[in-house]
Amino acid sequence: MAYEQTPNFISIFKNNYKNGDKQPDMKGDGQIEFTCPHCNQTSILSMAIGAWKKLTKNNDTYLRLKIGPKMTRDDYQPKKEDQISDNIPF
Repeated sequence: MAYEQTPNFISIFKNNYKNGDKQPDMKGDGQIEFTCPHCNQTSILSMAIGAWKKLTKNNDTYLRLKIGPKMTRDDYQPKKEDQISDNIPF
């Protein structure tokens, strides 16, 4: 059976590609369903989640989460300095 996202549930998994402290220990995604109080229209947002394992002063473990819009490969635009220019300086 294929994995299916259910609105208002989030799935996170171990990040097997972590290379430093700035990258999350776990990552995943989920969908948030909400209804606009003004027009009663229901929408579903796809969200990306990053989770870092942290310790309190009492050595209790907790998760710190970062939530943002889920991006696809088509959403990424090359930076201007990454674009190739036809103007050769010689």
